Amino acid sequence: MFCANDQLALGVLHAFAESGVRVPHEVSVVGFDDVEGSAHFFPPLTTVAPDFTALGRVCLEQMVSAMAGASPTPVLVGSALTVRASTAAPRSM
Repeated sequence: MFCANDQLALGVLHAFAESGVRVPHEVSVVGFDDVEGSAHFFPPLTTVAPDFTALGRVCLEQMVSAMAGASPTPVLVGSALTVRASTAAPRSM
């Protein structure tokens, strides 16, 4: 399950634990934003860590360009996948 952020993923981990669903044995969980402490969730959370510095720079550049009358241009900002214990390889069928 891919969650929009790590806090939602924490809630999902909690709900699965209460329901007896074993993570990652039965389902993998991935968060987004790599908040401080996500390595200490149970199990430690696999997460996508966006480059917030680059994102901020791009947003500011886009805003300044828009204020000067330019049209915004799509820009990809990098991110990194931090694999921890909340994910596992798919089981064979």
